[in-house]
Amino acid sequence: MGKEFYISDLHFSHANAINFDNRPWKDINEMNEAIIRIWNERVTDEDDVWILGDISWTNPYETRCLIARLRGKKHWVTGNHDYKLLKNEELCRQFVDVYECYHKHIDKAGNTVILSHFPIFMFDGVYHGHTVHLYGHVHTNPHDCDMIEKWKKEYESVVGHEVKMYNVGIMCPAMEWGPKTLNEIIGGK
Repeated sequence: MGKEFYISDLHFSHANAINFDNRPWKDINEMNEAIIRIWNERVTDEDDVWILGDISWTNPYETRCLIARLRGKKHWVTGNHDYKLLKNEELCRQFVDVYECYHKHIDKAGNTVILSHFPIFMFDGVYHGHTVHLYGHVHTNPHDCDMIEKWKKEYESVVGHEVKMYNVGIMCPAMEWGPKTLNEIIGGK
């Protein structure tokens, strides 16, 4: 039984993402190749990878070619930049399943994981403390990330437990430019 990995905001072939995410590559070809290399160093063909939106900034054919080079069984929870890609049936067939913007997932270890491209403050299970919410979309925008952290602290004082929500955008330092397992995300390992 393979592992499960999570990632968001790949933004393949998106030149502007290099600048606004401070990505360490000089151009989109170098970025695309590095993301594929890092992904394939971590993921085997037996693993499942959940991509939480904003896969690519190029056409469906080129996106299909890039996705086909990634190891693992891929699942797609779409983001705000994926709507045109979502219309391409050949691309969608490269995924085990496709969910528009949101999916409540029970992982192989029995954890409930709320998967969404967008951060959800009142996600299903937030009151109980055992549900984890993974999201992307905000990149490392200081305003958005600070707002989320402020809300989490305030809400934790109300509910009396940790609010487990994590940004799994590829550009987040903990992600190290590739997919990570839930344990790696939560524990930073």
